[in-house]
Amino acid sequence: MMESLRDKLETGRYADLDSIDDAIAFAVVIDTLGQEEDVRRFLRKAFDVLSVKSGTTLQDERIFDFDSTRVYCRLEDKLGLGTGIDRITVEVQIRTILQHAWSKITHPQVYKAGVYDARAGRLAAELIAQIESIDRNLSRFRTNSRSVKVVKRREMTASSSVTAMIDQLVKDGVIPAEMRPSNGRRLGENIYSAIRRDLRSQYATPVDTIRQFMEAQKGKFPRSVSLFQLAVVALHDAKALDRGSAKKPRRYYVTDELISLFPSAATIPNRITIE
Repeated sequence: MMESLRDKLETGRYADLDSIDDAIAFAVVIDTLGQEEDVRRFLRKAFDVLSVKSGTTLQDERIFDFDSTRVYCRLEDKLGLGTGIDRITVEVQIRTILQHAWSKITHPQVYKAGVYDARAGRLAAELIAQIESIDRNLSRFRTNSRSVKVVKRREMTASSSVTAMIDQLVKDGVIPAEMRPSNGRRLGENIYSAIRRDLRSQYATPVDTIRQFMEAQKGKFPRSVSLFQLAVVALHDAKALDRGSAKKPRRYYVTDELISLFPSAATIPNRITIE
């Protein structure tokens, strides 16, 4: 700490210790750039913000260097105790996860190294340039993803169709909304994988079988089992359930509750055993 303060004073930029604006510094790590304003808003409410610096230390647009947003603030002496705490400036850096990782790895090897290594400095600049681009894309991930080329694999299309069917039944009031798992992609993939292999090329038919089965439960929809378990029963009853192979059987979680609701579930093959 004392060595760091000495190094700062020796730059000739500060008249005294109180004028050092990052003697006390913190980093707030956010997921994406889109969350930065939330942090700024909090700091404005909690502290007396003196200044905000972002992009001001870069002297040349052709050069890439670490330049996260820095907020300089002080605590207010609201009780009038005169302790001098309100004269201490605190620096708060707002970094994305990627910026934070870059800083933790490169700072001791480039900016606080025993001897400056030009090659290490060049590599650090190369990496932060990539991170700047990635951070922009991540902050606009949903929007940017719409322009990405789509490769329409059958598995992907079928899984999406299953999820869309489930969501429509929720919208229609057939399936209680709370039963729809948050990971709809996983549900769609699992149900598609449970369809017999020789029927997957015409997956619309077994998916419609599942839809009809679930529609038949309207008004008495069982909440003690999962949507996947219900889909398994529907496929099993329609002789469309995949068994896998002798070496690699496709296993299913069949509970006593599921059997009590649908007795035919007792004959589902390759059942998972939980003691």
